[in-house]
Parts: sequence; C-alpha cells; structure tokens
Amino acid sequence: MSRIITIDGEEQEISEEAFVALVPPVSYSPAPVVEVSMMKARMALRQVGKLAAVQAAVDAMPSPEGDDARIAWEYAMTVRIDHPLVIALKPAVGITDAEMQAIFDAAAAIPG
Repeated sequence: MSRIITIDGEEQEISEEAFVALVPPVSYSPAPVVEVSMMKARMALRQVGKLAAVQAAVDAMPSPEGDDARIAWEYAMTVRIDHPLVIALKPAVGITDAEMQAIFDAAAAIPG
C-alpha cells in the first residue's frame, strides 16, 4: 500500500512504511477523572479496602463541619476529587494524592 503526499507543491507516492516514519506518533493521555458517582466512589473505596476507614472518619468529624460531611457522604449523587470533604479525608485515612486519583480512575471504570 502506498500514499500520495505533497512536498513543496509536488505530489509524490511513498510507501506506507515511509509515511509512518514521517508522521510522529501521537501519544494519548486521558484527562484525569475529577468526578464520579458516589456509588462508584464507594465501590472503588471498598475495592482498595478503605470504605470502612472513610465511613469511620466521616462519623468521627465534629459538628458542625461533621454534620455537613455526613450529609454530603450520605446524600450527594456525585463526588469531586477537589471537594473539601475528599481533601479532608485523604490524611484522615492515609490516602495520598496519587492514590486518590487512582481511586477516582478506578471508580470511573466501574460499569453502571
């Protein structure tokens, strides 16, 4: 198989291999996942063994911030990685930024 390319206004026929060598490879990095459903977040936390620790940390938060955290944990439809509750929970349950991103990525991959 060959391709027709234009160089300096002239059409030239080159092989597929030569064409591939001329075109730099395109690298694709998916955008980091920043929002998932709360159901998927909980499932991903369970998969990494952190669901119970997160629940305990939310339950232990003092009021009035704790009340807001418990409402968000129980009733939010989605959760964002930059939400204040998520940020507060990372050190409380021993999750690094990279681990939290991996949890969000895993949650996004869960069907449903």
